[in-house]
Amino acid sequence: TGQYEGPLIKLVRDILSPFVTKSSKDVILVDVGANFGLWTVPLATFLGPKGKVFAFEVQRYVANQLSATLLLNDLYNVRLMHAAVSNVTGFMRVNDISPDAIKPNQSTNFGGFSLHDDLNPAKQSNAPVSIVQQVTLDGLFEHELERKCPLFMKIDVEMFELEVFLGATNIFTECKPLLLFEALCPRLNRSLFQVLWSLGYELAWTVLPIVDYDAQFDHGDAEGR
Repeated sequence: TGQYEGPLIKLVRDILSPFVTKSSKDVILVDVGANFGLWTVPLATFLGPKGKVFAFEVQRYVANQLSATLLLNDLYNVRLMHAAVSNVTGFMRVNDISPDAIKPNQSTNFGGFSLHDDLNPAKQSNAPVSIVQQVTLDGLFEHELERKCPLFMKIDVEMFELEVFLGATNIFTECKPLLLFEALCPRLNRSLFQVLWSLGYELAWTVLPIVDYDAQFDHGDAEGR
């Protein structure tokens, strides 16, 4: 819906809090599909000096805005990467949708753009194109993290979850991080669930109202500027 997910963010922080408090090592959290920082900012604020957030965002303009948000909020414990998380490495062509391209008075949810549709030049050919690096979470595990295990991963990539999962089987198997991901499509869910079950995961639903009207009009609990 593009709305502020305050109750769900609070739930995740409550779950993670005992582990963060007890940890004697830096805690690692991962945000795949960071968008404007809806999760990145509160997670980084929550961690403080206790750890680091690795955030991935494929849209150039959105990643730039998130970078500015992190600077405005003095959040230096975030490693932001403008990249597409997938099951392969290399480069891909991505539609470069600018906020300037949105018509006046038109409401647009940049978090709803998909690499299978709006951001795919083969599907939408009326936008400028960027060449974006493709990375895998297993590559992150081996190189950036040097095989240090993340505690939590939020994955929200608009129907691109299967590609992300298939590029993360090693880190899922060895680390078993707590995962939070969107499960909106029954056909896709079947494949996602099978991958996770095969790796020993137990699954649970977090059910939210379609529209949280309180969240639409009250941002008093939102963190960041």
